[in-house]
Amino acid sequence: MPFDPQKTSAQSLIRVMEVDQGPFHRWGENELDLMLMHQLNAPLELGFESFGDLAVRLSAYCATEQAPPNRLSDLLHSSSPSLELLDLTKQRAKANRGQPDNPLQKVFSVIYYACCVLARTRCHSSITQLTDDALLQGVRWVLAQHWVDTKTRRIFEEGESLLARN
Repeated sequence: MPFDPQKTSAQSLIRVMEVDQGPFHRWGENELDLMLMHQLNAPLELGFESFGDLAVRLSAYCATEQAPPNRLSDLLHSSSPSLELLDLTKQRAKANRGQPDNPLQKVFSVIYYACCVLARTRCHSSITQLTDDALLQGVRWVLAQHWVDTKTRRIFEEGESLLARN
């Protein structure tokens, strides 16, 4: 089920907005839709310095007349996303997927697969070593998650259509 602020408890919405107030909040499985919304609306922080050759390509991209997207959702929902930015975002999401007890790992998995799918469907390139079958399995896992919003789900429907033909 996609995020619906009308059906989300006021307490959950308040917790999303109160980042620096009160004790640390441990996100739960029942808040995955809010966690994804938060990540999609967060500023896209590039942080090139630790990505070597990719940093050089990203610097070149930012030196062009194109302004980089401000938020992750701007990148993921662009009709022509930057392959370099998708690759960097995929790498960052992959780096954050290694905490198996943290529900946020599922959110980063969605972001990881979204970047891989968008590279294939909109950039006609690959930024992953996953086989098409493995990527299709990831796409189908995302589509089975009821908490992924409709707009993001469309990325995976497009990916499933492409990958299922191969």
